[in-house]
Amino acid sequence: MHPLLARTRLSFSVLVLVFMSAVLPNANAESASDSFWEAVGTEAAKQFLGAIGDAMQWKPGTPHRTIPHVVAAEAENSWRPAPGYLWDAATEQAISLTGKLPDNPRTEWTEGLRYPGYPNLVSSSLEGYWRPANGFGWASDDETKLEVVEPEYVGLGMVFDPTPAYTGFQIRSIFPDSPAAKLSLRRGMVLRSVDGIDTKDRTIDSVLALLKGTEGQTFLLVFFDPLYGKEDIVKIAVGKVRTGKTDRSIRSFKQ
Repeated sequence: MHPLLARTRLSFSVLVLVFMSAVLPNANAESASDSFWEAVGTEAAKQFLGAIGDAMQWKPGTPHRTIPHVVAAEAENSWRPAPGYLWDAATEQAISLTGKLPDNPRTEWTEGLRYPGYPNLVSSSLEGYWRPANGFGWASDDETKLEVVEPEYVGLGMVFDPTPAYTGFQIRSIFPDSPAAKLSLRRGMVLRSVDGIDTKDRTIDSVLALLKGTEGQTFLLVFFDPLYGKEDIVKIAVGKVRTGKTDRSIRSFKQ
């Protein structure tokens, strides 16, 4: 049996005994017996909380549950932008003045930032994409890892990320010259369904497949807006999306 489970079960058993002694008191019990159970109960509570504490540790790089593109920093209870991002000007100013995150911290994707642990890999001109640093190139054209980002394609113009904080897929970015940019959509909104099909428990590839269509085809999308705590229903038509640049990059990169 796992030590944590064993400790938890032992502590739980002792706590049950303490509870029974409390609800079924013996009229003839002496004060010494009461003191004994009180001491045992206190020790059991310490063991139980200690077991839980041992299983919970601060882990740098862990994504923030509600703030997109923010991860745990090295120092406990401190936060930093995710790889490829920097604080925007307002957030940077607030941190410099108060020494802590403001209520609504914001980040901005920035080209040329190095990926942690990989000094020759930097953020691309397109949000979420990584490319070799100046003077370096890919060792091979491994199409399972790399993709060519065309300057123009037919689609909706949104980049999505799975998010642990909400059920669905969060908008990471929207191309300025795209169908999505013409609607009241913004970064951080969470896609809940496509034409009535729930996105819960789906992979990002299966969700993107639902959003593929020919030019002019329309979709009915349901988004959750975490900023206002409400759902928005939008009708969007597939159209031309202009990314502005062609780049061969890694779309998703993990250590």
